[in-house]
Amino acid sequence: MPAIVAWMLACVLSSLSGCGPAGPDVQMIKGLVTLDGEPVDGATVIFRPEAEGLMAAGKTDAAGTFAVNASEGQKYGRGTTIGRYIVMVSKLSPFEIDPVTGEPTDVPAAEPKQLMPLIYTTAKNSPLRANVIAGFNEFRFELRSEP
Repeated sequence: MPAIVAWMLACVLSSLSGCGPAGPDVQMIKGLVTLDGEPVDGATVIFRPEAEGLMAAGKTDAAGTFAVNASEGQKYGRGTTIGRYIVMVSKLSPFEIDPVTGEPTDVPAAEPKQLMPLIYTTAKNSPLRANVIAGFNEFRFELRSEP
């Protein structure tokens, strides 16, 4: 009988603590991306840690708003860990770009075309930074065609 009680107690305690690794504590991150004052739809926003931290990414909607999501182990969170981040913004088109309008055409491209200014697309060049603190974080990235 004591073995059954011990087993039941172990089950209850393990259900309270959860299963598997909890992963890092993540902070909520939301934001807005504009290019020359206009919302950017369909861009990928990447938060890359300057030192320690957890990489996170998200996609902008038609209003230019985004939320980033990081994962490690079995924990998924809407955000990333506390720390300083380099932020990159990229938007690729699988179609050729019309040289007059600058808009994608219906013609498939041999290679995807970058629609964002190149300075924002790599960690080496991006001037965008974010300092993630405990709690809710909101960022506004106002990009320029000619930085």
